[in-house]
Amino acid sequence: MEDKEEARIRKHNKKEGERIKEELKLFKYKLIVWRTNGKTEVSHHKEKPNFKMLYEKLKCRTIEILRGKYYTISKRVFDIYCDEESKLKEPHYRNVKATDAWLRWQGIANTQSLPGDFIAGDTGVILKMKKEMEKTEDYELND
Repeated sequence: MEDKEEARIRKHNKKEGERIKEELKLFKYKLIVWRTNGKTEVSHHKEKPNFKMLYEKLKCRTIEILRGKYYTISKRVFDIYCDEESKLKEPHYRNVKATDAWLRWQGIANTQSLPGDFIAGDTGVILKMKKEMEKTEDYELND
């Protein structure tokens, strides 16, 4: 009896996985939002997310674009969209994931910021999806 139930569950999970995979093929862009509380939010979009959407997701009025590099989400250098006024808001919190990606890019680009500088506030990364990126992944940084 248990074997039949397990087989039914496996079959259902396989069908659900195939359905999700087919749905993801419709999307061309992935928006990853790194929150200062350490949470990562991923959303899929048919068109490239615009600044209006970024303002809403990041809860800000101005956006600064920085460069970042993190191998678990992209083999390429990517743009990090952040609140330009984040360090002027009290209290402001360090965004560990975005700061880590930004510092990695600085090492590649042979440049550096002021000692102790960091990215504050929520940040967003827009990636163009490719076939190998179809499945939803957890974009936590593994130290």
